[in-house]
Amino acid sequence: NDSGIPRKVIIELLKSKKLQNAAPLDKAKAIFDFVRKSMTWNDESSAGTWSDNSETWKLRSGNSAAINLLLLRTLVQEGITAYPMLVGLRKSGYVHKDYPVWGNFRSVVVVIEQIGKEKILLDASDKFTPFSIPPYDVLNNYGYILRGPKDASWHYAVGQASNDETAYIKAKLDSAGLLRGEIKTRYNNYAQATYREMKADGPNYKIFNA
Repeated sequence: NDSGIPRKVIIELLKSKKLQNAAPLDKAKAIFDFVRKSMTWNDESSAGTWSDNSETWKLRSGNSAAINLLLLRTLVQEGITAYPMLVGLRKSGYVHKDYPVWGNFRSVVVVIEQIGKEKILLDASDKFTPFSIPPYDVLNNYGYILRGPKDASWHYAVGQASNDETAYIKAKLDSAGLLRGEIKTRYNNYAQATYREMKADGPNYKIFNA
């Protein structure tokens, strides 16, 4: 099945966010956020899937390829220029473009291309990384963009964003000489993704069980 998420669902999504006539990237972000919130990743990273898009949407679950191919087709349905990109993962080793081996491709992500601008890489199986930065697992590795039967190219995934952690402290000494108040912290980019994951997992997060 070559369809993405049912069109009526996406129309209602864009209508609810007042994005019917929005710029393509604003629509893409809304669709990306919707897909990754709607789907459950089965913890399997793969460059292929046995599920078609309709089955993936019905199950609301799948491996990385199934989820991202559903995202891809939905974006394309809405007129957004996007393509699949086969990728290696940091934990699985480096992809050599001069002598690629199929087994080195461990997942599929979505590429949004804009003329004269940096490509945007999306992985809807990752619920925490912000829309505007590449998935951490594919950083500093090559991916292979598939635009058509005779149109493909290599892309090196590089993260330009810096990680900022900012703390705001509002406090004062009370009559007993104790400092009382509140601390607010703000994180962005990969730091933001890490803390979102920690908050979602609570005591089960890997850092607490290392």
